[in-house]
Amino acid sequence: MPHQLILPDFNLLSDEELFKNVMQDTATILGLNMEFLFDGWLVRFTNPYNPSERYELLGYDIGLNSSQSSFIAKDKAMCYKYLFEAGVPSIEHFLLKPKDYKFSNESAKETLLNVQKNYHFPLVVKQNNGGGGKNILYAFDETDLALTIGELSNNHLEISISPYYEFPIEYKCTYLDGEIIMSYGKTKGENLQNNLSKGAQVVEVPELLKEQLHSLAIQSGKAIGLRFANIDIVETEKGLIVLEVNASVAQKRVVRHSQELYQQAVNVYVTALRKLIG
Repeated sequence: MPHQLILPDFNLLSDEELFKNVMQDTATILGLNMEFLFDGWLVRFTNPYNPSERYELLGYDIGLNSSQSSFIAKDKAMCYKYLFEAGVPSIEHFLLKPKDYKFSNESAKETLLNVQKNYHFPLVVKQNNGGGGKNILYAFDETDLALTIGELSNNHLEISISPYYEFPIEYKCTYLDGEIIMSYGKTKGENLQNNLSKGAQVVEVPELLKEQLHSLAIQSGKAIGLRFANIDIVETEKGLIVLEVNASVAQKRVVRHSQELYQQAVNVYVTALRKLIG
């Protein structure tokens, strides 16, 4: 008989407290003890009958992926290259190293010229290994482009440049060993970003879109060599294309939006941990 969850009051708990509940429910279903450390940055699961047997969620990384595949996913420009070579439609990301730009390196100049030749403004300039909707700037002309590159160059070793695509909804698919075990959409919130931390709202994936969406997410996970990932896909005038691949699976803020999503998030971690435990 499946474990019956006693759901928390979503209105009374912070995001961190809700995520702690998700982790505790995950541990209970698996018969493990759970320690919630450093505000959830490290979650430790321990076998109560054998304390030396433990499993950890570190920075939302459960440990199923190889270090190489995780590195590729984190590097937006490299991830795009792997997806492109595998024939997976995705948003273009071109690497630019700030020091190259700062010292007028010829390679950096060539990259900028190629981007400006092949794509129209606006362009998106972002931290190459960033996430969570942070460190993303928009360039509407050549002056903007120089300013945004200069601003990000002050704090980041690598940045990436992308063409801007218009899309109202971003879809997130949770991938595990060739299957999609959870998916939902996010509308735009503050600054036109599809991040739940910036006021985006959760919507269901249309049934007519689900098969194509899940197929694209599965292709993406396999192309990068991941076992466990969140894959962000957007619907543009070119059709469905991959925006981003995340090797760290954070089902944190989404659980606040409905009891069903809370239960699905618990199931994601239970299923992934069972794979890890073997």
